[in-house]
Amino acid sequence: MHRYNRKIGSGLKASSANSPRFAWDQENSPSKSYWRLALVMASLLLVGQIGYFEGAVLIFNPTVRLILEKTCWQLDCRLPAYKNSAEFAVLQSSLTALPGHNRQFRAIIRNQALFAQPYPNLELTFRDYSGNPIARRVFRPQHYLPNALVTSPAIFPDASTAISLDIAVPKSNFGGYTFELIY
Repeated sequence: MHRYNRKIGSGLKASSANSPRFAWDQENSPSKSYWRLALVMASLLLVGQIGYFEGAVLIFNPTVRLILEKTCWQLDCRLPAYKNSAEFAVLQSSLTALPGHNRQFRAIIRNQALFAQPYPNLELTFRDYSGNPIARRVFRPQHYLPNALVTSPAIFPDASTAISLDIAVPKSNFGGYTFELIY
C-alpha cells in the first residue's frame, strides 16, 4: 500500500520515501562499485592461486596446453617441455645374443602425444625366472640414440625412433627383461 500526498494543482504524486521500485530504475550506490571491484580482485586471486598451486599439472594437461601454447605464441613466451612418458608407445622390442656374453637391446618407440617431447630415459631391468630383478640400469638418450639423433632435442608428435643398446648382461642366468620409459 502506497501513500500519496496531494499538492494543489499538480495532481497525485508518490512520496519519495515509499515510492515503488522498478527494474529500470538504477540506484547509484557507491557500495555496488566496491562489491564489483572486490569480485574482480577475488577472481584474479583465485586464478593466481590455481596457477601457482596447480600450474605444473595444468601445463601437462593436453587441453590446457593447447591454449597455453597459443597464448605464449602471441606473447612470445616459452613453456617448459611437455613430458609424459605414458604417451609413448612401444612398437617393438627385442634382446638378441652377441658374440661373448653380451646382448643387443632394440626397441622402436612412438610419440603419441599432441606435442613434441624430449627423448625419455630408458630403465632396463633383467629378471630371474621368478620375476625378481637381478640387474637394473637407466640409460639416457645419448646412450641409446644414434649420433645423428643425439643433437635433436625432442621427438615430434606421431614420430618413431629406434633404440639400440649393446649391453653386458649379468653373469647369472636371467629369465627375461622389462624396460620402462621414464623422465
